[in-house]
Amino acid sequence: MRILVPLVAVVLAVSAFELTPRVTSVNVKSTGSDAELHGAVIADLQHGQAFHDAFGIELRRLHYPVRSIFNWRQPLLSWTLAFVPHGDWIVYVLGALLLSSAWFVQHRWWTIALLLPTFLPIGTTANVFPELWAGMLLGLSAVAYIGRRPVPGVACAMLALAVRELAAPYCVALTLHAVWRRDWREVYAWMIGLLLYVPYYAWHVWSALAHMQPDDPAIPHSWIALGGLPFLFRILQFTSPLFMASQVVFACAMACAALAWADNVPRSLGIGLLIYVPFFLIVGQPFNVYWGFMIAPLFALWLSYVPDGVAALLPRRPAPEPPVGRAANLPQQRDLT
Repeated sequence: MRILVPLVAVVLAVSAFELTPRVTSVNVKSTGSDAELHGAVIADLQHGQAFHDAFGIELRRLHYPVRSIFNWRQPLLSWTLAFVPHGDWIVYVLGALLLSSAWFVQHRWWTIALLLPTFLPIGTTANVFPELWAGMLLGLSAVAYIGRRPVPGVACAMLALAVRELAAPYCVALTLHAVWRRDWREVYAWMIGLLLYVPYYAWHVWSALAHMQPDDPAIPHSWIALGGLPFLFRILQFTSPLFMASQVVFACAMACAALAWADNVPRSLGIGLLIYVPFFLIVGQPFNVYWGFMIAPLFALWLSYVPDGVAALLPRRPAPEPPVGRAANLPQQRDLT
């Protein structure tokens, strides 16, 4: 383990540095378009339009592929921002809750330092992105699990799912983990959440399909894009503005992520984050790099265990053996100098 983990860390760092597409060379769809879409839908709701009517109109106006159900966002976040007074401040409350709960559970200043950069998009036009809000909720869920409070963790995860379907891998993985552990109280919590979510999502899909028109454009490429390691690294780089600013910093972060593996990272956090590795290797178009918002707090929490991993790799001084035989009965000499 003391040889394998550092070797994996070096390989990850080199791979991240070489395989991650540079910002200037990636075909990234302007996030301004998505911000304009969500902002326009919120404004339409405030003027009395129904959600799916407004969303269909804005998708067509901004030339999005309307006939892809995954381009139709769920209405919960738009309703919140449109109708809750000062609803845009809720994301700041979520960030404060995440920081305070992480401190309460871990008491590690470096966890706060790692989480803070993931909050920077809150102050930009990205604050209307469902991925940003859902990522905050998944972070709260992970902290609740670390604090051995799975029911609040389930509640936060289901809220994240109601904001963005991309929370589904996290929810499915932790549900199966609860079944495997036979933690039936947690399983019941997941089932209750599922019973509440399925009718909501079924209504959303039915309404979106009803608003699609025969001449609406479809997405030209499948979501199963097989982006592989370059897309996965680009998603992980998008989790923090610090990683976006420097390829070297990001490569070092990937090496640290491997070092954290050397110690006992909480299993719920490991399962909830690592399930996205095969998911992003397979699913996602090159312009979907903003999906990194979904896992930004999870990745920051993972990196907070780097000191534990490094300590586990360092050689430990053996404890002195207790005296045996007659030596055990002799009085210990005291150094009076």
